[in-house]
Amino acid sequence: MSRMLFRLAIAATVGSLLFSTPTEAQVLPPLKKATRVGIIEGPELESAHDDLAIVRWTMCNPGGSDDHFGVVYYGTDPEDQKHKAESHIRLNRAHAETIFRVRISGLQPRTTYYYRVMSIESDGGSDGVASPVKWFTTPRPGGRLLVYPARLAPEREESNVRLAKTETSPSPTAESAKPAYDPYPPGILPRDLNPEIERVRRELRVIEGRTLARWHTLKPPVLTG
Repeated sequence: MSRMLFRLAIAATVGSLLFSTPTEAQVLPPLKKATRVGIIEGPELESAHDDLAIVRWTMCNPGGSDDHFGVVYYGTDPEDQKHKAESHIRLNRAHAETIFRVRISGLQPRTTYYYRVMSIESDGGSDGVASPVKWFTTPRPGGRLLVYPARLAPEREESNVRLAKTETSPSPTAESAKPAYDPYPPGILPRDLNPEIERVRRELRVIEGRTLARWHTLKPPVLTG
C-alpha cells in the first residue's frame, strides 16, 4: 500500500512540473503603444449576404493590450453612421501588422450602407486611427458577394460571373452534392481555405518555436522530499 502511495505521489509531482506554467508566462504585461499607427490596407468589403457583411482592414500593430476589438460604425446615411458592430481579436506580438475583420448583421438586401472603422483596446481606449467613410451595397435576397480575396483581371470578371451564376443555379436534373460541414455563420469561412490553412500553420510553427525556446531557458526542476 505504501509503495502504491509513493508511486502516486511521484506521478502527481511529475505531472505538476510538466503542465505548470510560470506566473509571468500566464499573464504578459501589455506591449508599449506604437508611436505611429496607421491603416495599411482597406477598409474594404470582404463578403456580403443579403443580411450581413464582413469588413476587413490591415493596420500597423498598435501595441497595448493583446485583446483588441475592430469597430465598424455604419448606417444608410452618409452623414450619420449611427449603428455599431465590433469583433474581438487577439494581437500577435510577433507580427508588425494586424488584420481586423468585423461581422455586421441585421442588414437589408439591396441597400447601400456607409461605414467607417477604428480599433480599440479591451478597456475601450482607442488606437487613435479612424478611416474615412466608405460604402457597400448588399446583394438581392438570397444573393452573395465575395470580394476578397478574389481579385480578377478585367477580362476574367465576366466569365467568372457567368460561372458563379452556373454554380448557384444548377440544372434541375443534376444530382445535388452533399454540402461540406461548416459550423460557422455564412460568410465567415472563405471559399478557398488553403491560403488560410497555410497562414494558420505558419503562425503555429512560430508559436511552437517560441514556446520551445522559452522552455529551454527554464531552470531544471529540483525535486525534494
